[in-house]
Amino acid sequence: MDNFQLMEDYLKGDLSQESLKVFNDKLQNEPEFETEFRVMKSIQEGAKTSAKLSVLTRLEKVEASIQEKETTKIEFSMKKLVSVAASLILIATVSYFTVFNTPNMATGQEVFDEYFEHYQNLETARERGEEVDLTSLKSQAYFSYDSYDYKQSALLFSELLSNDKSAANFFYSGIANAKSGNFEEAKANFNTVLNNYEDYEAMSTWSLAMSLFGENTEESTEQGIYSMVSLALGSSSYKESALEVLDKMGVSIATDGDVGEIEDETRIPNCPSCGPGNSPDGSIETRRQIQFGVLSDQRGNKYRFFNDRPIQDLNEGDMVEFISITRKRAKRKRSMGWAFILENYN
Repeated sequence: MDNFQLMEDYLKGDLSQESLKVFNDKLQNEPEFETEFRVMKSIQEGAKTSAKLSVLTRLEKVEASIQEKETTKIEFSMKKLVSVAASLILIATVSYFTVFNTPNMATGQEVFDEYFEHYQNLETARERGEEVDLTSLKSQAYFSYDSYDYKQSALLFSELLSNDKSAANFFYSGIANAKSGNFEEAKANFNTVLNNYEDYEAMSTWSLAMSLFGENTEESTEQGIYSMVSLALGSSSYKESALEVLDKMGVSIATDGDVGEIEDETRIPNCPSCGPGNSPDGSIETRRQIQFGVLSDQRGNKYRFFNDRPIQDLNEGDMVEFISITRKRAKRKRSMGWAFILENYN
């Protein structure tokens, strides 16, 4: 495969595991290859930006034509539709092809296959040409990981974590397990990072969502979507990628918040001391910290909410600010909508 084809397939997400290793080797060791790749990537991003501007221009023209007509219920609805569409494009950076050639909504498995990547090993990084030291269990685990031997790496990490508990070890163990298809163990690894450490928080949130998508059940997909929403509304480096994933899955986030009242709330597990920064003292909480329930807005509409980072002191009767979430083409009809809580007013 020539360099151009290798770069093109990488940008499309079509590289096999073996080809991806070749690509990474070239990117690290061949300066000319790296320069050519950056140029190609810039051209692609420029094309996407141009397409988005074309969409916005088209929408602005439609909105202008609506304003020139008499205000009727139909025209008002059209204008509102155009305004919302324009807002969502600005928020979610939706490309031209996504808007006008709506494909089938991506499944959890499809999202996992496209977006879950091999993270560069920063824990035992070595200088180029430096000899690999495989005398320790840690070096063996990371060497297997760097070699894309995920099953062997996961086994070695499991043994390593019995004596060497660290955010990095749990995180890379999670990647190795998820890549091996062992999603239960991967989720436990990422939950451990999120529950007990401050490091790798955004990376673990993203990877946990990907592991949930990889399970590809309706329940796990819903939970993965909530994690993606939290990243999309946050300020981490995963913000744009999370918005892109949500769009592919047919998920829309409202542009304005609303006020509601908590009708029912449950937190599982009941672990008030668990949270970022609680360094392990021998007992590590590996279960996912979740909070879920029902809230109603001022118009009587009910919403299910699910927080993967529980809000402390959230109780029934509390007034909260929330943002509504809608998902197209859900597999089953719902009696109530989805909500993501932004703030507890009490």
